[in-house]
Amino acid sequence: MDSTIDLIMKLDPATKVALVSVIVSIFTMISTSFFNYKTRKQYLDSLKPLLSFRLIEYNHCLYLTITNTGTVEAKNIRVTIDELGNNGNKENIYIDNLFENSFELYPNETVQGMVGIYGQTISNNTFPFVKTTIKYNEGNKKKSTVYSRMISFTTAHENKIFAKIDFDTFGIVDNLNSIAYSNNRVANYLEGRSLFVMDRLNVISKSSLYKDMRNAVINFDKKEKPIKKG
Repeated sequence: MDSTIDLIMKLDPATKVALVSVIVSIFTMISTSFFNYKTRKQYLDSLKPLLSFRLIEYNHCLYLTITNTGTVEAKNIRVTIDELGNNGNKENIYIDNLFENSFELYPNETVQGMVGIYGQTISNNTFPFVKTTIKYNEGNKKKSTVYSRMISFTTAHENKIFAKIDFDTFGIVDNLNSIAYSNNRVANYLEGRSLFVMDRLNVISKSSLYKDMRNAVINFDKKEKPIKKG
């Protein structure tokens, strides 16, 4: 070590400056390489699926919603419901076919399946949870990710998450429109008008069915009454 220091001290100033520059360049290159490695690792870690879960209630049933909030697809997803707890006397598990088979979720996709019956009653407040085991593959990778977690109950009105289970709103609207058209045709026929359903006029009827029938009967009697000859 002393011989190295003596050798450096004997160098001329220009050589010393060059040597320091080389050392600084080597240090900078090592630091840059390490920083690039960390940045690339963080970027690759960000390109992963991220499964978010919500346990909600709808029509006295408990549903588990799963959303992929990551940046790549999750394949061969299997969600096993291990336990349903803190749910009053209804801790039996009732699962949909969704959790009996594997499925895929691409970024921002959501699926939903039933896991049990909501156990809250008038005399019994519950805040259920489910313990699950999740397994999936990241995109096209063959390596599986497996972990367990507990998902607590989330009230729908607080998080604005509502399950829509076989609720055909289009059919209801179509039926209401059909009723409106039918009522409008009957009203136009009886009153002799030509108003459309989209009209929002508060039209007062000029007559009534009772008055029209009465006038028709009176006029018929006048026509049938025999004329007396003088």
